[in-house]
Amino acid sequence: MRNNETAKTATPPVTMEDRLANGNLTVAEVCALAGRSRTGFYEDVKAGLVTTRKAGRKTLIPGPVAKRYIAGETGKA
Repeated sequence: MRNNETAKTATPPVTMEDRLANGNLTVAEVCALAGRSRTGFYEDVKAGLVTTRKAGRKTLIPGPVAKRYIAGETGKA
């Protein structure tokens, strides 16, 4: 190995299934997957059908909550 080369370990890419199980999704991602407009999505948030988290200015939806919302299941998680 040369001096300017470093040993790199390959990290597996994070899949959407991984994010739905354990991660967070953005509002745009959830709207695209659920086929909802942003306005409709925020109406559902206001109605208590979806819980969100804030990370600074970004609104995130926990993966398990997003998974249930995309599947059409109602109820606050």
